[in-house]
This record gives sequence, C-alpha cells and structure tokens, in this order.
Amino acid sequence: MSTGAGVHPIANNRLPTDILLCILHYCDFRTIIQFSTTCKKSQIIVRQSTSLQLCVELDVNGLEIVKQSLKAGVTHAVILEELKGYRDAWLRFRFGPPLQRPATNPIMPPRPGQCHGEAYFEPFCAPGVGEDTNKRCQFNRIQVTSFRPPTNSNPPLDFKRTFKTFSVDPKQDLIVLIEYEDASFTRVDIHLNHLSTTKPHSLAQYHTLTVRFEELDEGQGFYYGGTWIMGHILLARFTPASQKNRSNCDNIAIWNWQSGLFLGRILSGTNNTIPTFFDKNHLLFFSYTSGSSSSAKLVQSQPALLVYRIPTSITVSAQEPLIADCYMPSCPSLRPTLTLEFPRLDPKYRVSRSVLWDTLARPGDLAYQRSAQVAHSDIKTVALSLWMAEKRPSKNGKVIPTLYSIFVSTDSILDHLSENRSEETATIIWSDWGAAATRWFADDRDCSNIAKIHGSSHLVIVYNPLRKNKIQITSCTREFNSQIIKRHTCDALDQNEREKVSRGKSLTFGDKSDDIRIVGRDTKTVVHTGFEQPVESTLPYMVVDRARSKLPFTGWYMHSDYLVEVTSIGSFLSLYQLDF
Repeated sequence: MSTGAGVHPIANNRLPTDILLCILHYCDFRTIIQFSTTCKKSQIIVRQSTSLQLCVELDVNGLEIVKQSLKAGVTHAVILEELKGYRDAWLRFRFGPPLQRPATNPIMPPRPGQCHGEAYFEPFCAPGVGEDTNKRCQFNRIQVTSFRPPTNSNPPLDFKRTFKTFSVDPKQDLIVLIEYEDASFTRVDIHLNHLSTTKPHSLAQYHTLTVRFEELDEGQGFYYGGTWIMGHILLARFTPASQKNRSNCDNIAIWNWQSGLFLGRILSGTNNTIPTFFDKNHLLFFSYTSGSSSSAKLVQSQPALLVYRIPTSITVSAQEPLIADCYMPSCPSLRPTLTLEFPRLDPKYRVSRSVLWDTLARPGDLAYQRSAQVAHSDIKTVALSLWMAEKRPSKNGKVIPTLYSIFVSTDSILDHLSENRSEETATIIWSDWGAAATRWFADDRDCSNIAKIHGSSHLVIVYNPLRKNKIQITSCTREFNSQIIKRHTCDALDQNEREKVSRGKSLTFGDKSDDIRIVGRDTKTVVHTGFEQPVESTLPYMVVDRARSKLPFTGWYMHSDYLVEVTSIGSFLSLYQLDF
C-alpha cells in the first residue's frame, strides 16, 4: 500500500471511516495527502485522525517509532507534539546548556572514540606488568560513558583479546571486534560478541568470521576500511594499500552475521568509497560506470550513483553454502540494481576526486527518546562532492579544480527502484532523473570540507578568521525536504539572490531581518565547467540563518538528539541536548 494507485477508488467506494483509516495507516505520506485532496470528507478524515497525522509526520521526516512508553497519558497527540518540537529544534539548532561526562580511562592516553545509542565508546590498551604501552598499537579494553545519569564510571569492557578497531549496535547487544596484522594483511578476523557480557554472541552461528587475502611479495595489497551493521547485515570495507595500482579497487564484503552466510561483495570503481544505507535494504555508492564487473582494471569514465539491493539469506542460501571463512579474490561480486547516470563529461576534463559524504544519522539510529523511542527509518538527502580538473594543466603548470557540492533527494531513487523489480541493472539517464532530484553548488568549499548531513538537512559551518587570532563561527541550515519547506514562508528572493542561485553560489543573510530564504523549483541552478552541456538542477531548498547559535569551536558532531564535543584531547565529553 505504499503507492498512490488506489487512492481514488478508495475514496469513491463509500467504505466506512474505520476501514478507510485502517487502510491509510499502511500507506506512505504522499498517498495519505493525495487521498485528503479527493473530497471534503477525505480531508476531514485525515485532519481529525491524530494517529494518521503522526504517520504522515514520521514518514515526511524519515522516522519511525520503535518503542512507545507505557506511562499513563502518553497519547498519539503527545508524541506528535514532541515530534514537531524535535523537528523545529533541529531547524533552529536550539540546544540546552552543556553537560560534561568523563570519557578517558586514566591509565592510557585517549584514542578516537565512537558514539552508539546514547553512549560513548573509547578503546584503550590496559598494559601488562612491566609492559611499555607506547609500543602497543592494538586495544584490549573499551570504556563506555553513558550520556544519561547516573554518571558513575563502569568498569571497562574486557574481551580477553586484542583488536584493532570495533563497531557497535546496542539495539542487538552486539559489538564487532576487528583483528588483523598490519605487516601482511592476509587475514582479517571479525569477532561477534555480546556488548553486555563481552561473551560470544548467542545469535551468531559462527562467533568469528574470517576474510583471507592474496599474499603479495611487494607488500600488503589491502587495508581495513570500516565496518557497518544494519540489522542482521554486516559490511566490511577493504581498500587497496596502493592508490596507484588501479587493478585493485575497494572490496565491500557483505554477511548475514547471524547465520554466517556470505552474501557477496561489491567492487567499487573508486577507492575510499563509503557505503551508504539510504534505507535498510539498499546501499548507495558514488562511483563510475564501467564495462567491467570483474576484478579487472576498472576504467574511470562517467560518474554515477549506483544502488545495490542487499541480497536476502533466502535467495543466496539456495545457491551458496555457509561461508564463515572466505577467500576474498574468489568471492562472487554483486551487480547494481540501479545506475543513475550523471551528465556527460567534457572530453577536456576529468574527475580528480568524488565523495559521497557519510550521514550523521543512519537508518536504525536513535533520533530521540521522550514519550516514545523514535529512530531514523531512511535517509532523505545525500550529499556528494565532485572535483573537476582539466586534463592539460595551464601554462604555469597549475591545475585548479572546480568543486561541485551536490545534494540529492532519495525520493527519486526510491521511485525508480519501485519500477525495477528484475535482477538486471536498470540504467537511468541524467535527463530522466537528475535536474528535479538534485541541487548543485559551485566552489562550495566551506560546506564540503565539513559536510554534516542530518536527515534532509545540511548543517553549514563556516569559520571566519578575525583579528588577534580570533575566529568567528557562522552557521546556517540548508533544508532539502520539500514537504517541510512548504510549511514555511518568507519574502521572495531579490534579483541579486536569484543570480547567486543561478550560478550555484551560497546565499548569505547580511543585514536581512528575515532569517529564512526559500529557493523553489522555478529558480534553476546552471553550471557549465567540466560537462558537455549546461547542467540544470531545481531541487527546492530552504536556508535558515543560525548566526546567533553558540557552537563549539571544533571537534564536534551530531548524535541522536545531542551535539557531542570531544574536548581537552578527549579527556571528557561536552553534551548539548536538543531543547524541545
């Protein structure tokens, strides 16, 4: 019931209101909104149903309720008001006073930590008797600091083994420990443990998954590039050690960590590729189209967004046995479900670098916890950066790249996925998807270097140097969700602002009293450099000024409904919680 195909028949069938409501609760927000416009009765049904309004608000924001409080007085109306407050607080960047939590185990220098759930996880190495800790580069403990009181320090987690890095999913009481040797990198062991007890995870049929690589005479061929968990799916990325050797490329290995079933691998045409779950069943990559799907040399040609549908255990298990120990070069590779092409490059130009920026909130991540526990269900907007450079340098020998920051609405991707149910790769040319689903910014360096994407919002932070070694921090929010934009009004853009948007430049507020600027589909952005034809983009967006926001200087990021700042070289956390 996720499409709008049955809206008008439902409205015309004179069904009882309770049956209509039951049907509509299984529809997406676009279907519900379309239904409400069919007649006055339909409008009243939607307007008077608080639970239906809650469904719309959750779907619009890419959220879902994962747990509801059993306290008396917690109604759909209460949850709806909290949800609206959460959304407004994000837009206005409204936080409470900072709270400090200790974050470093005193026996070891601090190491980079991770936030999961509502806790901060910091690895360290507890030395043995007479051992020099400076010579150790592996960890054997993890200190956990909760965001919420009580703040009494719990004993660190002791796994009785050393590890290089880790990943955590508190929802499944799962911690993944990664172990390998730097020198050869011919074997990687992935240990699956309970977070609460540190024991091997009871849901994992194999408590250790092993990946083997070819042993090379000239040194290691790959290095470890990260782990991601999404439900029963576990991803590990392995990146070529030599960026010059284009016969190698990123390998993304995929398992069902509970059964130990190896689901396949993805070969990326670019190195340093970060896989992005834009929902719980699909992966998105910013890569290149190529005529080869094997491990042979991949020729960089046209940039494209590649969408992979994650195989299910059922479809794979009929063909492949359980593989808890796999040799990566012989593992089967997956083909993309969807290829979204970008505009054709000018033959005089090449792509010097391309990035799909990681999102601050992934599907399944906790959004906030009040009367209900609300999590992110999907990603509404993704951010890309594309560096274009001339193949032949200028007379002085310098190559000055042109930088494009590109924001993509995933609604278009989901629409094309729903139309393609076959196992063959569907290719969508730029003219059939790109202009309406994207907005391009040219030479947007301040924003691209600190790309913070949260849901459908881009948190823009600009550091302006002042006199006496002082720095002024200015900030704003770019909102790319058209349903949210429709709820706001502002004065029309003036001629100067329209010209800026047309050239792909950022809007600035200056002395304007209005703290909101809205750019509609009628105001196009057109860029030229690096492409055969002018590239148009019309995705609507809204800019909200946050010049008066008090932000930490640096070293901060967003997690759940907190702004987390790691200060004093990691000795403690400063937590700023959303005020709503």
